[in-house]
Amino acid sequence: MIFAYKDANGKLGTGLCNHNQYLKSDADVAAAIEPIQTAITPGKGSLYGMVTYDAPPAWDKDGRPVGGGTHVVPDLLIQANSTTNTFTSFTAKDGRYEFRDLPNGQYTVTPALQENWTYDQRWFDQRFVQSVSDGSCAKVDFPMQQTTRLRGRVTVAPGEQFGTPIDGTVSLQWLAAIPVGLQKTNDRSGVQALAYPDGRFEFWPIPPGDYYVGINISSSPTPQNAYAPTYYPGVTDKKAARVVHLDEGETKYIEFPPPEFAAKRTVKLVAIGLDGRPLSKVRVQREDLQHPGDAINSTVDVDLDANGSGTMEIYAGIAYHLHASYVWLYREEWCAAPVTVSAGSKPIEVRFVMDRNNNVDEQQAAGRYHSNCDIVVVDSASNSPAKPTP
Repeated sequence: MIFAYKDANGKLGTGLCNHNQYLKSDADVAAAIEPIQTAITPGKGSLYGMVTYDAPPAWDKDGRPVGGGTHVVPDLLIQANSTTNTFTSFTAKDGRYEFRDLPNGQYTVTPALQENWTYDQRWFDQRFVQSVSDGSCAKVDFPMQQTTRLRGRVTVAPGEQFGTPIDGTVSLQWLAAIPVGLQKTNDRSGVQALAYPDGRFEFWPIPPGDYYVGINISSSPTPQNAYAPTYYPGVTDKKAARVVHLDEGETKYIEFPPPEFAAKRTVKLVAIGLDGRPLSKVRVQREDLQHPGDAINSTVDVDLDANGSGTMEIYAGIAYHLHASYVWLYREEWCAAPVTVSAGSKPIEVRFVMDRNNNVDEQQAAGRYHSNCDIVVVDSASNSPAKPTP
């Protein structure tokens, strides 16, 4: 392919495959293209590309990424094979290679693989089988990676999907493999893999070594994602996590069951507004105290009866703050003191009473719409009152 173009800065350029060069602003484009045209041999074309290597990640004892990265690969043998011919080339110092003046035809391009190296060969015919004809050129790149990989499946029941919430759509889940020797971990420690709806996953590339492996559900359970949180790969205690050993160049396959859904826990609530009347609806944010500030991701609107009573659900075994709000004078009024619900499984009762220091008319005239809260929490099992969080 021969082309002439102008870039975003207004510079003129011409190109033949990967031999691109800028022209002077006053250059004669037709004259510049002429020698390229004459260099084309009818019945022949070109192939070119680059070979890189993604070094496997590594971490220091505090879980911080060190090493790894992408590097060019010089002096690597590349072959272009047609049904009648085999041609060879070597990558240059910058990792680039080129086959010039190949006879017209279809070519399969492959690199010589070093020990424990491979590349992603999915959609092979679309990516690595190319046709050349009469001056055309095709590009084939090879991003090399280690062969070491960990494949597996979360064993969902036949006909079911992993990560299917109640509305029927699929929320994909992440898995984590954390090196055993790390003294500390953070969100950049180890390797992550996505588990697809049928439960399949693959960690690749991954360095050899020993790993804690598990489903990394660190978010609070919600109706859209009701799995019990793990907070560490696969379990709440890393001592109970599954440890997997990988030798260099090894491909290992593992299976494990999906996590359990968090058990639901009923909250009976009563909400009284600023005017002292029962509310018809209240919005409650469930803030998992393992994740302070994450309440916005778990919000429910509760319809109430004539007495301001209704029910909602939280999840057993998790301590919560429950924040109440409702629309008052076209603004959303927040309860200033969230209710603290300790971890447990028994039903509980919560009463939100929106108190005020002056009457509603005075507040409206003064432009003050935010309430103070007088909240009483009663554990239905013991009937002992619990104070709200200050």
